[in-house]
Amino acid sequence: MLRGPMWFLIRILILIGVVAPALSVAAPILTMAVTKPFASAAGGDTLTFTGVITNRTGLSLEATDLFLSFSGFDVDVITPTQVLGITPFTLPNNTFSPDVELFTIDVAPDAAVASYGFQVLMQDLYGNFSEVTDINIDVTGAVPVPEPPIVVLFIFALSALVTRRRRHHLLV
Repeated sequence: MLRGPMWFLIRILILIGVVAPALSVAAPILTMAVTKPFASAAGGDTLTFTGVITNRTGLSLEATDLFLSFSGFDVDVITPTQVLGITPFTLPNNTFSPDVELFTIDVAPDAAVASYGFQVLMQDLYGNFSEVTDINIDVTGAVPVPEPPIVVLFIFALSALVTRRRRHHLLV
């Protein structure tokens, strides 16, 4: 029977050989990278979010094989709508898509000025899931259209009347 430092070294190597593969972090087989997960909008705006999808599922995927799940959003302010799948494309195994439209967000017209966040997750027909992506939208107030001061309007109207009256006297 082995004893001493050599036996200790053999046990350590066996332990590393058994534990190391279990500790290795495998890359997700389905990923979705949203191009700009942060956006600003005013009430009533519609935002379109795009991104790149990576397929390592072992299967070729069609755009219609992919679904988005939204969670954690304020239903009174944010309305997400999946547009992924409207434009058809094929995503072979071990490839990534071009930048494609994923979803739109409708911001309620009466949305309060605040920052709103939610999560989106992609899955395919075969039960593969991407990691959750956080999306943040800063709702800003509507930009008011500056109106001319009432005094300026009054002076303009008065000058128009004076000019008209002078022309009338010159013609008579």
